[in-house]
Amino acid sequence: MKRRLFAGACIAAAAGLAGTATMAINADAAWTSARNGSAPGWFAADSPQVSVDRQGEALRACTAGDLSTTYTGARLISRSGAFGAAKTLTSDGRVPQVDVRPSSRFTVI
Repeated sequence: MKRRLFAGACIAAAAGLAGTATMAINADAAWTSARNGSAPGWFAADSPQVSVDRQGEALRACTAGDLSTTYTGARLISRSGAFGAAKTLTSDGRVPQVDVRPSSRFTVI
């Protein structure tokens, strides 16, 4: 009886590993050249945060400024790597935290 249970457990474990090893992952990623993610005339100050949803869309948020004022800004990044428009979230330069829900809704705190 013990041998049958052990053999059954081994077969189940092997089937689970085989299923995991054959799972295909769709990856369109490729390294590109570095780009400035801040708005024109701004510099990224510190602590960039990025969150990526299941479809490959991302939101990047960080503190940035124009040498006189520091802002908290965010920018969407499409699956293809194209940057959306830079949005100012606050004018007090808070360090943001970013997260995404399974429904692809991004949140910045």
